Amino acid sequence: MSSDGSEDTDKPKSDSQQNRWPSILSLLGGSRQQTEKPEETGKIDEELSCPICQDLMKEVYVTHCGHSFCHECISLHLDNQSDCPMCRSELNKNNIYPNFQLNKLAAYRIQSIKESQPVDQHLNPIEKLIIESKKSNDSIANTLANSLSCQDLISVFETALSQRRRIEQDENKIKQKLLVAFLEKLEKKNRTTVRYLLNENNCITSDLQYMICQNEQHSSSLHDSKKRKLAILYTEDELDEKDDIGCSIENEGVIKDRQAKSERQYYSTQDEQQLPLYGRLNERFDDLSSIYHSLLSPNDNINKRRKLLNELSTSIYELTRYNQFDVIDTIDYTDGNRLNSSIVSTIGFDRDQELIAVGGVTREIKLFDFNMMGYSTGHCPLRVLVCGHKISCLSWSPYIKSQLASSDYEGHIDIWDCSTGRKVHTFNEHKKRAWSVDYCETNPTLLASGSDDSTVKVWSLSQNKAIHTLEQKGNVCCAKFAPNNSYYLAVGSADHHVSCYDLRYPTHPLSQFVGHKKAVSYVKWLNDNEIVSAQIHRQYIEIMGQRIEIV
Repeated sequence: MSSDGSEDTDKPKSDSQQNRWPSILSLLGGSRQQTEKPEETGKIDEELSCPICQDLMKEVYVTHCGHSFCHECISLHLDNQSDCPMCRSELNKNNIYPNFQLNKLAAYRIQSIKESQPVDQHLNPIEKLIIESKKSNDSIANTLANSLSCQDLISVFETALSQRRRIEQDENKIKQKLLVAFLEKLEKKNRTTVRYLLNENNCITSDLQYMICQNEQHSSSLHDSKKRKLAILYTEDELDEKDDIGCSIENEGVIKDRQAKSERQYYSTQDEQQLPLYGRLNERFDDLSSIYHSLLSPNDNINKRRKLLNELSTSIYELTRYNQFDVIDTIDYTDGNRLNSSIVSTIGFDRDQELIAVGGVTREIKLFDFNMMGYSTGHCPLRVLVCGHKISCLSWSPYIKSQLASSDYEGHIDIWDCSTGRKVHTFNEHKKRAWSVDYCETNPTLLASGSDDSTVKVWSLSQNKAIHTLEQKGNVCCAKFAPNNSYYLAVGSADHHVSCYDLRYPTHPLSQFVGHKKAVSYVKWLNDNEIVSAQIHRQYIEIMGQRIEIV
């Protein structure tokens, strides 16, 4: 074939290669132009489909040989076989990795398909025609004119108008009757409410007068003691001058000014101390009103009301101190047969805040449905993961919804598949009890754990050994990754310090904070530059905030 001929044949080929894939965003998105071909969108869906389940991929993982699958699909495959489903090359779970970019494209495509589905699929042709008429009256008119004769159109519209008038008349009658019934019921309810409120207000007025009398009696008893306190401010000479008939008017004025100034200072100090309490009282006023109405009844006798008022004053004081939370629901971690081992060591929400994982000394991890909290009693776990040792800490994967990490009293770090209830991986390099385990938010293949063996270990799900070991001077209580940086790791230990590491330079801490007088039991990143830490000292927790300067 001549060179010209070959050029002519090559040109269409190159053009077809260039036009093979249109804009990714226009194909993935919900707003596509009408000129685009459906088969081109089908090609994108085919490339984003899992070769195993033939559906759009979710939680995309890629193999070392370059093929992508749903994490659940490839995990189930590798449970039974040890090769790639596509090319049959040798493969195991240590050779699969999350494919973040392809996962975003697949998720975007799934969302666009949901948004692009027509909402009127279930409508019959007449209903669709009515919907279209709201958009264009000319369209419905043209459709009817082309489908019916003039006489049929007149007959149809006359019948429709007659039926519509009858429907509207019936609706108006029903509306009026319903409104009359509603107003009658509302008026009756309000009359009952007014009678109840008048009776209740009389009781409140009586309670108020009683408390005012009590305060006046208390104030009068304190008045003498206040005078004695104020008298200390004056010298004996000034008191003698005040009592002396020959005292000058000027000296009397000085004494009165001093007395008034001292009283103002005393009451000003009292008001300043009470201001926060009054502010909290206003914030909790609705709750306190509910307590008052539930505790006291207008039918109670005087003596009972006086006793209940004292209890109410205690409740108001306790609530304004912010000393407790409202209990919405209660989960029983242990069965009734095991009363001696009921300690809960850790709880945690999954990625979508739908499941709660609870672990403790019963050597079990129990999963509960958070959406059922507050709606039922006697919650049963959705699944129970049986462990070999007591659990100290739990951490959910931020990427794979069903993946959960646990640390236990023997120093083991276990990775669980909550959908099947099976343990899929174990790291056991810690020599003593592991107190903490934490997934990295930005790289869900990384975990960090802290132990009583004075080490922090950083693990990768693709390797069997720790990739970093950070030696500490005391038992490690907590290790946490930064929320938006996979290199920053904060560590709290028994040496009273909080250490921050950059894992690119793991030999020495990037920053170290001092100030705690006891072991640092907990650390948490508020953002990429700020850490809050806590120590436990007998009956209270001391909290400190630290700021990291990143250069």
